[in-house]
Amino acid sequence: MIEDIEIAKEVNRQIREATRILDESAALVRSRAPDGAREYVVAVGRVFEAISAELLDPLYREHPQLAPAEWKTEDGKV
Repeated sequence: MIEDIEIAKEVNRQIREATRILDESAALVRSRAPDGAREYVVAVGRVFEAISAELLDPLYREHPQLAPAEWKTEDGKV
């Protein structure tokens, strides 16, 4: 997917920032617009799943050193 480690690091940072912002938006909707929160939070969850499957999983398989500890198995694999 992305062979250059420096580019992979920056892409990882950007993706994680984007997911942080999406997570914050879900928290905002839950706290300020609870009537529509369920639908919105579920949609954000679907986006997270796609980001994980299509972007982060392949990136971390290619560059396991970038994967956060919670993505790794006990033997250190992604």
